[in-house]
Amino acid sequence: MHQGMSDRFKKTAINFHYEFNLRHISNIFQGMLLSNPSTYSEPDKILKLWIHEVERTYGDRLVSAEH
Repeated sequence: MHQGMSDRFKKTAINFHYEFNLRHISNIFQGMLLSNPSTYSEPDKILKLWIHEVERTYGDRLVSAEH
């Protein structure tokens, strides 16, 4: 996921904030580790949490809905 984001959304003069690094990956895992384990006992719920954290971490940096 991280490599795909880095390859697809390059840092430019207009989108100077499109710089993805290991801090973004750690934010995803930090959000997952702060969740309540008893709430996410089923695999599909863990996957939905991971998707939510990825969208939160990377989606907040994108400037338009099409990105």
